[in-house]
Amino acid sequence: MEKDYLGAIKLFDKSIKIKPDFWQAINNKGLAYFERNNVNLSIKLFETAITIEENAEPLLGLASCININDTKLAIQLAKKALAKDPKYVNYDYRKEQLWGEKLQASTEILLQNEQLKKDVILAKSKINESS
Repeated sequence: MEKDYLGAIKLFDKSIKIKPDFWQAINNKGLAYFERNNVNLSIKLFETAITIEENAEPLLGLASCININDTKLAIQLAKKALAKDPKYVNYDYRKEQLWGEKLQASTEILLQNEQLKKDVILAKSKINESS
């Protein structure tokens, strides 16, 4: 949020040294590297986080990273992410989860894909039901 991505990455690295399977820190490194335009490293970090725990956040992060090169897989990952945690359909929720502007923009483009229309509507309806 402070846009000190290198500082954040160093802190995440310290966390990962203490707890190597801390998927949240690995995921957050992926978020930070995306904002630094290192999409390939973001992809690797999101994939690593997913191997530890198949959570909605790295699934959607990975989907947003690969959308340009592999839209079919990106849609599958996004569907899975929204089914696991519908809150990730919401821009403000992702912002609370430390998603930067570049990844937010990429995710918004992905979520506008026609093949995700039903999933987005369903996710939004689940959020409204719970609030």
